[in-house]
Amino acid sequence: MNSLSNSYSQFVMNHNMNNMEKSISELHLMLKTAEQNVMKPTAKVMMVQKGKAMKKRVNIRLKLPRLL
Repeated sequence: MNSLSNSYSQFVMNHNMNNMEKSISELHLMLKTAEQNVMKPTAKVMMVQKGKAMKKRVNIRLKLPRLL
């Protein structure tokens, strides 16, 4: 177990915490399953969402001439 790379740390921790009494063939099968999970590429997703445009507020008081 100590010779496994760091990518198997979750597997080793699981084995140590559960104090599993497994045969060599069962451990080998578990390692193969863990290896398949480690080797899976993770999908990357980028999302872009169109935001609402801000409307300009027109100040009506500035456009009207003052009558005073």
